[in-house]
Amino acid sequence: MEKYGFQISNITSVDVSQGYKSIYFWEQSQMIIFIGNDNIMSLYKIIEGKTQELVNCFEFNNLLETDEIDFKGVFYQEFMESFLVVLSDGQVLKFDDKLDHVDSLYIEAENIIKIISNDLGELFGILLGKGDLIILNKDLEIEQRTSLLKDIDNNEIIEASMSWRFDYEFLSVVVKTSKGSKALVFNRNLEAIKTTSLYHKDYPLVKTMFEFFDKELLCLNIWNSSGSLCYGVREYTTDDNSKEIKIQNWEKNGLQYKEFKVDQKLKITESVQFIQINNQGLILVLSIHDNESNQNSLLFFYRSNSEFYLQNEYTLKGQIINLLFFKNELYVLTNKQLIVLSYFIHTSIFNYSKIENQFNSVQNALGICCQNKTLKITPYDSFMIPSPMSLIMDNVSKNCSLICSSQNYIFVLYSSGELDSYQYIFPRGLIKNNLVQIYETDMTPLSFKSIVKNESIYLYGTGLIKKGDLYSNVVWNSQLVIKDKKIEYIYFTTIDIPEENSIIATCIYDNSFLIQLNDQKWRRLNEDQKKLLNMSLEFSTHGKIFINFDFVKINQITYLIGITDKNELWLNDKIICENCTSFSLSNNYLIFITSTQIPYDHLHTYSLQYLTANPTLRLNAKKYSDDSDPRLRNVEKNAKIICCVKEKVVLRMPRGNLESFANKILLIKNIIELVQDQKYKEAMTEVRKHKLSSNLLTDVDFDNFISSVKSKKFIESLSGEHLDLFINDLKEDFCPILQYILLPFEITNAESSINKNIVLTDVISDLPKVQFICNILESAMMDDIGKNILHLLVVYSKMSPPALEKGLEVIKKIQLKESNASSTPKIPHVNHMLTDTVLNQKSQFKDSLKYFCWLVNAEKLYNLSLSIYDLELSLLIAEFTNMDPREYIPYTDQLKSITRDIERKAKICIDLKLHDKAVEEYAKGNEEEKNKAIELVIINKNYISGIKVFQNDKNRLEVLKNKFGQHLFENKNYKQACVFLFENKENKSMIIQCCEKTYDWKLGYKFLEVHKFEKNEIAEFLGKMSKLYLKFKLYKGLTKIMRKQNESLDKIVEVLLKDKLFKKVRILIENRILTEKEKIDIQHLVSLSLISEISVLRKKCNDIRYWEKRLTIVQEIKKNAFENNEEQLFDENMSMTSEYSQNTVMSGIESDSAYSKISSVAMQYKSKNKRPKNLLSRKLKENSIYEEEWLVGTLNKEVSNEDNLKNYYHLMTLAVKCELITQFSELKSLLKELYN
Repeated sequence: MEKYGFQISNITSVDVSQGYKSIYFWEQSQMIIFIGNDNIMSLYKIIEGKTQELVNCFEFNNLLETDEIDFKGVFYQEFMESFLVVLSDGQVLKFDDKLDHVDSLYIEAENIIKIISNDLGELFGILLGKGDLIILNKDLEIEQRTSLLKDIDNNEIIEASMSWRFDYEFLSVVVKTSKGSKALVFNRNLEAIKTTSLYHKDYPLVKTMFEFFDKELLCLNIWNSSGSLCYGVREYTTDDNSKEIKIQNWEKNGLQYKEFKVDQKLKITESVQFIQINNQGLILVLSIHDNESNQNSLLFFYRSNSEFYLQNEYTLKGQIINLLFFKNELYVLTNKQLIVLSYFIHTSIFNYSKIENQFNSVQNALGICCQNKTLKITPYDSFMIPSPMSLIMDNVSKNCSLICSSQNYIFVLYSSGELDSYQYIFPRGLIKNNLVQIYETDMTPLSFKSIVKNESIYLYGTGLIKKGDLYSNVVWNSQLVIKDKKIEYIYFTTIDIPEENSIIATCIYDNSFLIQLNDQKWRRLNEDQKKLLNMSLEFSTHGKIFINFDFVKINQITYLIGITDKNELWLNDKIICENCTSFSLSNNYLIFITSTQIPYDHLHTYSLQYLTANPTLRLNAKKYSDDSDPRLRNVEKNAKIICCVKEKVVLRMPRGNLESFANKILLIKNIIELVQDQKYKEAMTEVRKHKLSSNLLTDVDFDNFISSVKSKKFIESLSGEHLDLFINDLKEDFCPILQYILLPFEITNAESSINKNIVLTDVISDLPKVQFICNILESAMMDDIGKNILHLLVVYSKMSPPALEKGLEVIKKIQLKESNASSTPKIPHVNHMLTDTVLNQKSQFKDSLKYFCWLVNAEKLYNLSLSIYDLELSLLIAEFTNMDPREYIPYTDQLKSITRDIERKAKICIDLKLHDKAVEEYAKGNEEEKNKAIELVIINKNYISGIKVFQNDKNRLEVLKNKFGQHLFENKNYKQACVFLFENKENKSMIIQCCEKTYDWKLGYKFLEVHKFEKNEIAEFLGKMSKLYLKFKLYKGLTKIMRKQNESLDKIVEVLLKDKLFKKVRILIENRILTEKEKIDIQHLVSLSLISEISVLRKKCNDIRYWEKRLTIVQEIKKNAFENNEEQLFDENMSMTSEYSQNTVMSGIESDSAYSKISSVAMQYKSKNKRPKNLLSRKLKENSIYEEEWLVGTLNKEVSNEDNLKNYYHLMTLAVKCELITQFSELKSLLKELYN
């Protein structure tokens, strides 16, 4: 949508041919008064913005008994709810707010020339014919009085105009005398503001407006909205018998501020009649009357950057009587009709258009305006030139009326129906086309839009056609074609708008012209049927008037985005935020500014998909912006969004200058699109330019990234520097800024893509992301090591831990390649290029090594080079570091002096504390060196590596195992010690001690049997172990030892019964034939066990009966407490864990009942008395706070113990086998009572 400074959306005219003298508005009270030529005053009440209800009428002729009544003004005193009608002779008629009652009074003023008042009718300024200036208070009493005669040199006043400043502290007066016009400014005490003329030796005298009479100054003046300037009008007569107009500005001290020339000449019979400015101070209207033709022209100007731009021009017939702004409407009263012009204001004077460049497909946002027959254009993608300046200028045929653009075409429509068109081509500039007449009817255009498709141009707009003395609104459209670089006219049609409807807004959407009428419905222009068709939208605007809006399609759904006249930002029927000052759309993102109460405003950037996916989202103003959230940033107070060009946002500052910045959200969105298109070079350039994370290139589309690396497209796209920076900037975490760009499901898909690739590609499923990327890059670069050597070194340095060995390996390959190239025979006088190549390769080896030393820890790299026994390489590495030559050179010489290779390698390993590797080197040597290896293992206690090295040397292996076992024994690792001590018979004492410490009799028994110790030694060992097992009540193992000792059956059964292993006793009896003595002994032992268990079960049954009774009592106490609302009963002796309190009571009591009160008390005690650990294993006192929980848990534990029940089953079986029937019956009854 094109954005003008303001746009007139509708003109309504009412026939008042009976004639009115004047019209008066009161916006706060919503009232309008008309005074007709017949001296009848009519009062209307405004309802919903329209003058619909006539309150009353009053005829002055009946009261004053004369037809010649000179009305000077009508004022409304809100505090008294009364109207004051002031006549020229000083008579004041005071009416009530219904015009039912009138009183007459007089003020001390005669021959009133001009009277003005503030909005509330509490302060009046009056200028009398004799030159007196008076200020009256709300009671019409004189507060101040002064004479202007001394200021106007005692000349007679012919005409005058007055204007209050917005704070009513200053009064501006322009008086016309025979000598000329003079401007004056007075304060509230009617003291004239006087400023001494400025004088400088190098400049002529500068006079203020108050010091001279100006014959060209008209008797018109008005303050601007800020009160800093006063506007007036000058008329100049030129040599060609015409007039020129200038809008003169002056400050309150009289200094002339600036003149603005209206580039429109007037006939000698024309003159400026009225000047008005709206409440915002943005729209200035001049009314020009032609005495010869009795016609009036209205010139509408928009102020921006202290400049005035002509926006619209309308011609009216008849004499304009009054001209007043009221809300967003301009009321123009003529002697024949009342015309109401509705308008809405945009953020700026400029019209913005995105034009696709035919050379490099860059979209340029153009700022377009017209001033004084000059078309001004600035492409904001490259130049920040504020108005009224511009990059490109071209003259137009006439004073510009309306401007619009489409693609790279700019159209200028004049009120005469002629159309100028321009074609913008970057970087050539403007190409002007031929002038075309598109209509010749008596129509005044209000607005128009354009669509360029192929070689056709479609123009759509609204206009005003005069039918008789009244105006009616129409919608028009026209088609033009481009042939042979010329524009030709095809047709022009109009469609009438019903009189009851008025136009609210228009726009172009989806190659169609849309129009909104005052019924809030949107209609689409059908060119074939030549009528407006209703649009079916899935939302309602709720009667909102949008001063700036746009349509956009998201997921095949049409959305309306707009700002209302109350600064509310709406998305369809959902309000997004309040206090919105401007907005713009770019790449499916909404960028808008909200005003705040802090020194900065906030600029927001949100995805339209995010806003539509969160229908309840409403953005509230934050006190300060969060640096971690790129969707919100601070901007200067009162800044406005001009346009967005890709990622660049252009702002107009309150001083008028333009500023731009790269919006991080739009920038990253652009980078994402580049990555998805595999344009990695452009993406990396943007990443480095704006200091973003290189992880954007990987995390956005990991599948795409991996495939491009494997195909080497990624590596070939980036320059050497960019590739190294990319690798070095890799991070393990998912790029955090993407959470503000991608939707939640997109983030989930991106993270799962990373994990899936790692799992499918590498055998290690939990491989870090950076390590995985480094592996992929390494495999892709290994095909050409010479070209990619530096990048490979960066990859190895980025691995975790850094792959130093791989780095040195590829460097040595380069070194080997150089040595091979240097040995190539050289042909005399011919092979110079080959010699240069060899030199370059040698330097590549040293440069690579030096670069790798800079990338990684040089000391570790030096040690690594020593560990691979390359002394020359270690010397080069030492040279590239800060190592002291007095240390490494003697050390290297010492190593070189060792003649035996094994000794030198072992020396290096020992110095580097690589003892494992030193042992391996010594093991390759003679017997003496192998013995050194054994000593090295023992000294460093590195037995495992020694055992591994000497696994084929039986004698040394036995020594190492024995030493290792002793080492483990000393460190009390007895189980592992037994493994290595087992093979040596001499380790008997240590083996037996290990068995005693680990309670492992089997290992000791096996050791004694394997090494064939005496039976008495074995018996002695078993005796020790049986006593140890008996001491610690390890009955299960004890029985196995007793069997090895051939103990009697009754002793074994006795031990098993002590451990309550009834099942094992039963199996032992069943598997052998018992003697009579054994039967008697076993019967006796089983009988004792039964007596013990029956006693335990009897006590347990008694305890359970008591616990059940106690649980009933505790729950009854709590139930009574809840029912009686007895808060004091719930003290530290009560629990909150009963099933009754959790389920039954809660479901039936309201939140403000006793339950909530008791709960609060419970929480207090809960914080004081935390639940003890292992509650069921403890004995609690009665009335404890955890008593109920303990009772419930203990009962459940005792009743549900199935293992005990199975064990008792085996005991009952033993009772039957031993014929202990009485005890069997008693045990059975107790078990039945317990578990039923």
